[in-house]
Amino acid sequence: MDVKMTTEQWIEFCKKLMPGDIIHESEKNLIGGAISWGTEDSKGIDPNHSFQYIGDGVGKCIEACPDGTKYTQIDSFRNRVLKGTVRLWVDRINDLTVGELDLMKNKWKELVGKKYGWWTIAGFAIYGIFNRFTPFGGLFRMFMRNPFANKNTPVCSQDVYLAVTEIERVKPFMKEMPFENATPNDLANWDLKFSKRILDTYRIGRYNHYDYPVFNA
Repeated sequence: MDVKMTTEQWIEFCKKLMPGDIIHESEKNLIGGAISWGTEDSKGIDPNHSFQYIGDGVGKCIEACPDGTKYTQIDSFRNRVLKGTVRLWVDRINDLTVGELDLMKNKWKELVGKKYGWWTIAGFAIYGIFNRFTPFGGLFRMFMRNPFANKNTPVCSQDVYLAVTEIERVKPFMKEMPFENATPNDLANWDLKFSKRILDTYRIGRYNHYDYPVFNA
């Protein structure tokens, strides 16, 4: 990481966001590093947090945070992105309709206020140990179901999962990644079945290019 963006680049990045966009974050800190360490699978990007952009003219987002699911602002990431300690990737749902967006908006309202799934994190930590320290990590990933996952206490990636699976054409993909398995890393791979990766703050900061992908970085 450690690639900084200018204020002008950040403003342009925010202008390109659209309601319903799925945003994946990688942050250089202890908790974020632990999540990435336990769940990465070397297939692509390695996020430790996921959330969605709402917009509403004020850069509103919805994300599951340690104090629960709540509305936040995209500008809360600004300083960390400008310093190069946070990298954001944006996935846009293909041909999202107004009706589909309305379905997600209704789900977002339902999700706000739910407590954070700390027990879910504990379950993913157990998976991380199997993934890293045993020869059965791949099999465990294929067949595991987090026993602590609960739709009433979702973690960040599960918030996104619950919202996007309100869309009828996304539901057939649920069998490929059940709710219980929705880590940020798995979500970032899974959502490309019905979305396209369009923005990456690292590439913008390094190359000043807003198309994805342009270079192998």
